[in-house]
Amino acid sequence: MPEQVVDWKSNSQSCSFTIKGMATLGMAIESTIPEREIRIRKDGKAPFDFFLTCKIEPSATAGHSLLQLVFDADLNPMLKMIAERPLTNFLNMLVKKFQEIS
Repeated sequence: MPEQVVDWKSNSQSCSFTIKGMATLGMAIESTIPEREIRIRKDGKAPFDFFLTCKIEPSATAGHSLLQLVFDADLNPMLKMIAERPLTNFLNMLVKKFQEIS
């Protein structure tokens, strides 16, 4: 995890962590479609409701897949102003990590 992510805790179905400059976020797997989609929801005391959907499609290149991350958050204008940059950085970091392992 990058240095701005602290207090990481996880198990096979959920995780929680703090992004420096923001509140602690918890996530849990809500549903899966094997090899196609993982839908993750807010878990615990996150300051806003959200869903993270990971859509997976096989690629024309053997052994690779295409990944789309969709983050849907219910943010009021003030919270959006505070949270947008750290959330964008976090999602960009996830994309980079997926690229490294694929």
